[in-house]
Amino acid sequence: MITLTKSDMIVLQTKLNRPNVTKGLVVRPRLLKLLDSGYEGAVTLVVAPAGFGKTTLVSSWLQTAREDDGRPIPSTWLSLDEGDSDSEVFLRYFIAAIRVIFPDACPQTLKLVTARQHPPNHVLVDVLSNEIEQLPSRFIVVFDDLHTPHGTGLFSHLNSWLSHWPRQMHLILLSRFNPPLPLSSLRAKGLLTEIRSRELRFTQEEAMEYYSYILKSPPEKNAVALLQKRMEGWIAGLKMASFSMSADEGTDELTSVLLDSDVFISDYLVDEVIKSQPTNIQQFLLKTSILDQFTPSLAEELINQGNADCDAHQCIDYLEMADLFLISLDKHRGWYRYHDMFRDVLRQRLAAAMGAEVIRELHSRAAEWFAVQNLPDLGIHHALEAGDLSLAVGIMEQSLAEILNHEDRPTLERWLRSIPLAYIDESPMLTLMTAFNHGFRWELAQLDRAVTRAEEISAKREPPDDPEVFRKLTAILKGQAFYHANEFEQAVACTQDATAQLPAEWRYVRGLGAIYTGLSLQASGRPDAAAQYLAGQYEANRDNVDSFTLRLLQAMSINYIQAGNYESAERMARTMLRQARQAGLPVMEGWGNYLLGYIHLEWNNLAEAEQFFKAVISLQYTTQIAVVRSSMMGLGHISMILGRREEAFHFIDQLSELDLLNRGQEQLDTIFSRARLMLLDDDVEAAEKWVYLDSSRFPDKTLAPWMECIPMTMARILIARNKGNDTKTALRILNETGELAERSHTTRALIDVLALRALALLNLGDSAGARDALIRSVELARHGRFIRTYVNMGSKMQKLLTQIAGHPPVTRTVDRILAAFPVTESAFPSPDPSLPPSADPFDESDLGERLTPRELEVLVLMAEPISLKAIAARLHISYATARRYTINVYSKFGVHSRWEAVDSAVRRGLISPP
Repeated sequence: MITLTKSDMIVLQTKLNRPNVTKGLVVRPRLLKLLDSGYEGAVTLVVAPAGFGKTTLVSSWLQTAREDDGRPIPSTWLSLDEGDSDSEVFLRYFIAAIRVIFPDACPQTLKLVTARQHPPNHVLVDVLSNEIEQLPSRFIVVFDDLHTPHGTGLFSHLNSWLSHWPRQMHLILLSRFNPPLPLSSLRAKGLLTEIRSRELRFTQEEAMEYYSYILKSPPEKNAVALLQKRMEGWIAGLKMASFSMSADEGTDELTSVLLDSDVFISDYLVDEVIKSQPTNIQQFLLKTSILDQFTPSLAEELINQGNADCDAHQCIDYLEMADLFLISLDKHRGWYRYHDMFRDVLRQRLAAAMGAEVIRELHSRAAEWFAVQNLPDLGIHHALEAGDLSLAVGIMEQSLAEILNHEDRPTLERWLRSIPLAYIDESPMLTLMTAFNHGFRWELAQLDRAVTRAEEISAKREPPDDPEVFRKLTAILKGQAFYHANEFEQAVACTQDATAQLPAEWRYVRGLGAIYTGLSLQASGRPDAAAQYLAGQYEANRDNVDSFTLRLLQAMSINYIQAGNYESAERMARTMLRQARQAGLPVMEGWGNYLLGYIHLEWNNLAEAEQFFKAVISLQYTTQIAVVRSSMMGLGHISMILGRREEAFHFIDQLSELDLLNRGQEQLDTIFSRARLMLLDDDVEAAEKWVYLDSSRFPDKTLAPWMECIPMTMARILIARNKGNDTKTALRILNETGELAERSHTTRALIDVLALRALALLNLGDSAGARDALIRSVELARHGRFIRTYVNMGSKMQKLLTQIAGHPPVTRTVDRILAAFPVTESAFPSPDPSLPPSADPFDESDLGERLTPRELEVLVLMAEPISLKAIAARLHISYATARRYTINVYSKFGVHSRWEAVDSAVRRGLISPP
């Protein structure tokens, strides 16, 4: 098997295979006891130069390691290489290694590793440690060749673990030199067992035992003693010496060399080993040394470069029979590697014997082979080693669909980092890849610029290898940009046909095209066509739940929200959320939670909305950044509504920190969201300090269902401040936004615009115009159960709603909205200050005409010690209707509480004393 695929994770299986124990194993009880005792601690460190038997020792111990009750200790192996210098690559392989023992281990960590946003190191470490701690049994992980990764990524994780080590895991580190870990602290805490070269060296007795096993006739003790002295117990040197000792007259020649202190013995032995091999074996060794691991078919690609007579299988059989530093990496003997020390020497000999041009050709052949085997990372590595950027980019293009389907931002970014920026700027496909990367990060302006640049490069230079696919990919990304520029017809023209014609393997991009086709059809005034298109696509693909089908549900839910049909939007979002959880797709899970939070907040179901928004925050690094940001704003709104003022602003502070981390500065919608909270807190003076009063600086966007709409918040502040031309400026903003809402058929936004226009007209003294605007707003809101849109506008809106409550088409809707308003003094008219303090604003005869029979019935029952709910039950009316009657009574009496109204009615003789 070449690859292991698990949870959208493709890794090279051979890195996870424990090397087989070589023949001629010398059992070393003293070292096995050290490993046994080390298992009680956290870390065992085996450090020695190449050729001291580190891997053989640990691999042989794992074959027999047992718990106290006799059960085999579960273990897994990870051979590290330079690719593991990348923290995300290392963690993917580490999780894959653990999953060799526990197949479903560490699911949350894997989601974070492949997340759209870079989670901080401490988050990754904490989640991974917790998941390891929850595994059902203790186990061992071996990190072999720890010296090969460079940089700080891997060691940063290890150092963080050491503070809170997961007890279920024992870690064995094999390295040529000390790793950058706090070894002194580990020793002091009793967490570290060390085995170094002084322990690993063969004693003379062990050397004799080794030679007795592998040589037909054991050497003389004096020769072994000389070897032992000169090699200082270096196992690989003793092994190489055995090749000379097995040859005719080899022992005498070797002895003379050993007595010559001027000879560098390791070089001599390697040269002797290589020179003693047949020519075809020498060629095989040198050419395959460029590979960290290889199969017979891969070796065939390299050795038959101008030499069709060399058979890779025969060469491998020869090396295994000769025990010539060749290590089998799997049970099927399909993958192999050389001992590190031997491979390094072979590479030096290759450079001297064949030259740079031949080496580049070998790397190119290897790159092409890995590309065919769907191992793009290894293919790209060898293409770059060959200095062939064109080949590397070709492999990236070949694998791009799969990377996008997995929404694997880390891999895409890693590929782009490996190519010089100047080369990217001359390649249409690489530039298009940067556009997709910007899309993952919701950087829409940068995405648009990258798409434009990709088209310019394609027009001026040689087109991509597959120009048709390039045009379809470009068209879909352009359609996305057109939609966000409110150019809906152009968006449909770009996305609809391109989505249908793009090959099926591009499921992520086709999903992107489908969602923007559906959204643009709706926004261009064709809701039936949008619904038919999205439903048809979903029905045709519903048996394959993935990001493509879930994006169709996402588009349907958003379209319902924009049309003000929140009931249907809620059902669609719940379906999307359920399927996203089942399929393990955190991006779409975040969207499902966000849309449900948005809907339930409007419905004034604050507890439910808070739960959904917090679920989005829990997916902060794995879902789309846009929904995370808007969910933070939503939580701020809920906290302020519930009177948790400090908590509300804390959420916006967190949002600001997120902006600084991702964009380097606080975003404009964050500033306005903070101002919006100040308005909810009735602090108009503070709110106006946080906004740019120059409305020309507002970005032109779609009226998407985000928690913050900058022009609308600006209008709210101006209406609340109401100084000079504030209200007229607010009306101009509302007119512009209303025109966009009508042009994009966004009923949801139009409802908000009309309600704010009513307050603005009220500021200007146009009561009739205010009522008309509000009636139209409420009529549009009837079927969506809108509540918070109105309640958030405060007491002036409450009074205005009371005035239109008698308008038959909106009465029931107004009753429902008014029932959600808090009963506060600001909700009712204040007494006329020109009257004496004890005087009522209305005389008795006036009240008799003003109170309706039903209001009088409610007033009588208000004098009794029963709740408003009980009053509603007695009169066989709804709670909302009863509440509306009480508000009307308060308004007509000019009072602010139930008992003030009762007292005034008793004094006037309208009701009997309670």
